[in-house]
Amino acid sequence: MNRRDVVAPISDLLEERRRLLDLARGLLPSATEAEEAVEETYRRWYAVGDHDPADPQRWLAETLGNVCRSRPGRTRGTAGGEGTHGDRARGGGARSESAAEPARQSLRRFRAGRVGAERHREVVRAFRNACASHDLRLLADLLASDVSAVFDGGGRIRTPGLPVGGARKVTRCIGALLAPGAGAVIAEDTFNGRAGLVVRCGRQVAAAISLDVHGDRVVNVWLILNPDKLRRWNQA
Repeated sequence: MNRRDVVAPISDLLEERRRLLDLARGLLPSATEAEEAVEETYRRWYAVGDHDPADPQRWLAETLGNVCRSRPGRTRGTAGGEGTHGDRARGGGARSESAAEPARQSLRRFRAGRVGAERHREVVRAFRNACASHDLRLLADLLASDVSAVFDGGGRIRTPGLPVGGARKVTRCIGALLAPGAGAVIAEDTFNGRAGLVVRCGRQVAAAISLDVHGDRVVNVWLILNPDKLRRWNQA
């Protein structure tokens, strides 16, 4: 399994982001600049591609320090930052297209055989129970062999930058994200009229999970960890 596909427990990811924000706030004059510096740090993390460091926390902290020190006289969107995005696009375009193809195939199959709302809710509930009990064998049994999982961190939290494909990899990633002891509580919710799941760590909604179901198997898993997209839950 590529290290890019390895997911940390959700509580660790939240704590990692909190530590980076605290560090940035100590180095920069405003909370807004601190947020921007952390966002830039994660952008640089994704730009590294498959050659990410063995110690992500140390790399992120050191990179954030460099980003913060370079802030005076530097505006967001200058040539330095855009160069990093351009390099990523040129270096990873073909790989991104190749990695995204299983997700597109799975989505086409889902659209051709969407199940009714009640059957969908039953599968979501079984998925929730498997995650809550950390029964990875049951979780794997609920997934199609070519299932695809998309982790949407929005560049604001460290998640796989490309879709993760295959029941074995997806099971391992979700099992790691919701590992026992991570303090995660999984509850049913409704997204766009269909059953889904939310993951809470303490009082904070840390993730929202939406499933595409074909027959009795999950063919797509959409995991939203982007704090901006979770704002409606947390404001409520």
